[in-house]
Amino acid sequence: TGAVLDCRVALRSADTEPPPRLAEADLVAAMERHAIGTDASIAGHVATICKRRYVVVRDRARTLAPTALGLALCRGLRRVDPDLVLPAVRAHVEKLCDDVARGLAPARAVVAHATHNFLDKYRYLVANVRRVEELFEIVFASRDSTPASATLLDGPTRARWALRPGPSPRLVGPDDSDILALPRGGAYEPSTGKPCPRCRSQLIWYRLRDLDAKRRALLAFPLCARCFDASRGGGRRTADCLDSPLPDDHPLLADAALGPASALFGPAAAGLVILEPRPSPGRLPRLLSTRAPLFVAAFNPDLVAAVRLVASGDAARHHLHLTFLDRRSPLDDAAAVCVRPVTDPLLRSLLV
Repeated sequence: TGAVLDCRVALRSADTEPPPRLAEADLVAAMERHAIGTDASIAGHVATICKRRYVVVRDRARTLAPTALGLALCRGLRRVDPDLVLPAVRAHVEKLCDDVARGLAPARAVVAHATHNFLDKYRYLVANVRRVEELFEIVFASRDSTPASATLLDGPTRARWALRPGPSPRLVGPDDSDILALPRGGAYEPSTGKPCPRCRSQLIWYRLRDLDAKRRALLAFPLCARCFDASRGGGRRTADCLDSPLPDDHPLLADAALGPASALFGPAAAGLVILEPRPSPGRLPRLLSTRAPLFVAAFNPDLVAAVRLVASGDAARHHLHLTFLDRRSPLDDAAAVCVRPVTDPLLRSLLV
């Protein structure tokens, strides 16, 4: 109604605190709430997790603090099958046993159902136990040196991920529950570029090193650790990665393709031809293949001033926009710029 309100706003800072840890009595109440165990067995469950050092009892209130072993085991099992650490499955079995006691279900059928269910889960766990072992390696590995870190964009949120080098390098999430495999044999550097077009994770750079040819030593490819982990089966590839860590059908490569590598470099070249995504400072971007053995071609710096990628009618074969140095144009009309496919004879003549 046009009334004027006099509002006063004050900013106040405060710190949040994590919820208090469960005491023994709280754990017993939670187990009863989820129908896990009986009055006779609950105390034995609590004693078992203490005996196995999954938790330790602290202070007079009998507070239960999870150990590194307990956290690693729960998080590792949860990576494979969340049902193994959530109360629903155990509560379901307890309910079936209660139905047997009440005469609502035949004991033989319940035993067969439970045995079949847990046998399937056991077999799946055995087949994927490496995912549990990976987490144990991360948690209990020697940490004599402070690991490097990279900031990844995971959807709309940013989280600090730690780089764990070694024979099987990994990016590890803040709570050690998310582990992403990295390619072996290169170096990793943060990137401030756009997020991955496929999964929205922030990209990092995978830089090749220790290659024989000096002109290839500084090559770097964009890397999405989440897509690499998914495409390479959780990082079980043992050989060093000496080419692009991402498959050629990944949008980062497919959307920048100039054509098949064999069209420019010959039949020995594999993969795609792309314009170098991260050229050295002060140098023109080069043309390179995405698959080993890598082929690299540089533009003549005495003729070419700038090179960039431009879209063409064929989404799988982009063109190059070339800018020539003043009075160095090789074109008949001495034009300062031109757009050519990678197979064009003029473009080939500009490579050294």
